[in-house]
Amino acid sequence: MKQQLAKQRLKSLQETKAHHTADFQKSQSLFKAIRNLANPLFLDVPLDVALRRMAGTARKLVQAKYAAIGVLGNEGNTIRFLSSGLAPGQHRNLKCPPNKGIIRLITEERKSLRLADLTSHPNSAGFPPGHIKMKTFLGAPIIYRGRVFGNFYLTEKKNNQPFTKEDEVLLNHFTAIVSVAIENRRLFELIDQERKQSAAILSSMGEGIIVSDSSGRILLSNPAAERFCSCRSEEIIGRDADEILPLSSQVVAQILQAKRNGQVPKELLVSIADKIFLVDVSPITDQKGQLLGTVRTMKDITERKKAEEEINILARFPSENPNPVLRIAKDGTILYANQASLPLCNEWGCQTGQLLPEYWHKFVSDAISSGTSKATEVEYQGRIFSLTFAPVADYVYVYGLDITERKRIEDMKTEFVSIVSHEFRTPLTSIKGYVDLILEGDTGKINETQKEFLGIAHDETNRLAALVTDLLDVSRIEAGRIELRMEPLSIGEIINAAITSLQPQATEKAVEVTVHLSEESLQVKGDRDRANRIILNLLSNAIKYNRQGGQINIVVSRDKGMVQIDVVDTGIGISGADIPMLFTKFYKAGATAAVSTGGTGLGLFIAKSLVELHGGLIWVKSEEGKGSTFSFTLPVA
Repeated sequence: MKQQLAKQRLKSLQETKAHHTADFQKSQSLFKAIRNLANPLFLDVPLDVALRRMAGTARKLVQAKYAAIGVLGNEGNTIRFLSSGLAPGQHRNLKCPPNKGIIRLITEERKSLRLADLTSHPNSAGFPPGHIKMKTFLGAPIIYRGRVFGNFYLTEKKNNQPFTKEDEVLLNHFTAIVSVAIENRRLFELIDQERKQSAAILSSMGEGIIVSDSSGRILLSNPAAERFCSCRSEEIIGRDADEILPLSSQVVAQILQAKRNGQVPKELLVSIADKIFLVDVSPITDQKGQLLGTVRTMKDITERKKAEEEINILARFPSENPNPVLRIAKDGTILYANQASLPLCNEWGCQTGQLLPEYWHKFVSDAISSGTSKATEVEYQGRIFSLTFAPVADYVYVYGLDITERKRIEDMKTEFVSIVSHEFRTPLTSIKGYVDLILEGDTGKINETQKEFLGIAHDETNRLAALVTDLLDVSRIEAGRIELRMEPLSIGEIINAAITSLQPQATEKAVEVTVHLSEESLQVKGDRDRANRIILNLLSNAIKYNRQGGQINIVVSRDKGMVQIDVVDTGIGISGADIPMLFTKFYKAGATAAVSTGGTGLGLFIAKSLVELHGGLIWVKSEEGKGSTFSFTLPVA
């Protein structure tokens, strides 16, 4: 009797052990399956292949004969089945409408469905002709952001057993994992596309770019830099930057220190082989201002230097100059004109010893009275020439230079920037949307480290989107494609709208913005969106370069037929040397460049262009350390 009891107890223990072992193995299989679903290898295969693998993983885990993921088409009127458990090629192209039978039931009720006998269910119809026959059935919707975009179902469990509640819970877990995996994949593809576009832009740049870390070790270079230095990429990466681009550490330190102090470093020229390069070094810093590395830019100015040398030589021998050279008296009389300038004189209708037309005489008078050179462009005989009026005592030398090819290249660059910017906008919008969704927790819970990294991605995406917008505006401005919809505008409303938009930035720096209107109902004649852009650009800079707890006063007054708007800040100010270049493209004043605030250097160029399109003027008064006043005018309505 005791032996029999001992045998029964041993058998019971063995059965219990086998049961626990089976549970453990099943748990291990589930863990492995979930880990595989998140495996980055799924990013290296087509989406359909990845989905079939997911269906196969679920089928094996639940021990079903057949599994399928039904994907709702972009048009929303068909379900396309991606199956597992069939013979190769069998049922691979089956489609059906999403509003029939079991598929419709799962979609509308948005919950899983478990059936011991599908054939007896009133909604058993709806699968396409040729679909395998099914009896036991387990299905669940695939939901993302509250929208059903597919379904996941299993059929014919092993040994004709019905699906269990445990199987149903497991399938629901799978649908959640699948939806996140699909979205992660789509996000990866968008980011990868953006990365490739960025790499293409970097590769297309004419300037050489070398990025190094704080120790001077090169991390990145573009093809132009590799070409300039006669090195392949693998020969540059990892080497000391000073070996590739010969600059002493002392020179680099002096340049970086000058930029930290808000100064403009002296022009730095470097000779490599028979080429001359204009080199600049910019710091890469973290939010605390700690140096993380440097960016060295190389611009081949060999031809420019040769041209300058040739111009200097030919200026001493005007008759030999292949370009127009004229000497004009103060009263506008042509004193000398070389052979190359005769077609230009014919275009003007005058010869040596005769007076210039009044329009061109004005350039001569302006150059003499101001004591500075004046430049303009003129087109004749199908060519474009740049004319420089250089004053010397009581007469002016006019130097002409054929810039037809340069203008053509500039037009090509403008068109290229426009095309690239348009191509950037769509993926950027998608990337920003997906990052926002992940940050909001719509795709599942994220930890603090992930949240921090996604926050950085979010900020950088916003910055890149702003750059794309600026580049598009610049390309439209330069191509003359900006059209203004002029109407009477309340300048007070425009200013208040801009303040509301930038209030978070002002609050972050505790900057107080005050508006002073000479007339409450004062109106200007302008394009609403463009006028708002002008105010936004100037106010954004006033906040960005202000001190913590600073002030901004926006003063509006009427001056004859114009309305003058002054944006007065208490910020870091601008040096007198920087002011003449302040409204040019991509220019950053020394003091502002030293402040880690981002920005493209296009805001003031865009503001100036839009003000001038309205028939107004824009200017600045500033003193380093005491703030700036940016003023512009718009016509009274």
